Amino acid sequence: MESPLHVASYNIHKGLSQFNRRLTVHELRELGVDADAFPADLRDPAQARALPGHAATRFGRLDVVVNSAGVMLRAGIDETTPELWDDVHDLNLRAGFFVVQGALPWLRREGGRVIRREGRVVAGEL
Repeated sequence: MESPLHVASYNIHKGLSQFNRRLTVHELRELGVDADAFPADLRDPAQARALPGHAATRFGRLDVVVNSAGVMLRAGIDETTPELWDDVHDLNLRAGFFVVQGALPWLRREGGRVIRREGRVVAGEL
């Protein structure tokens, strides 16, 4: 027996625009997928923890968290401020942890899983 496919998406304020979120949801729905988007600033631990609950409430369950949020630092070593460094790591390292933390009650109830997509390091000349 096939299960219906439900898709939830999220982003931070620098990510998908409201127009692109709506377009993505619309295109998925055109394919017969029950889709929705839940905007959140994942650098904020409270918003990251709350996000899975929004999706689980909307769809009635949470089976999988695909954790792939991340940004790439687009500044040279000389131009990287402590604030920029912290901003990148708040999203790339911390956000996934807090999303999973918020998802645990739902995942444990459903026997769900987490898929963690890691970024890559790009090296350049000094």
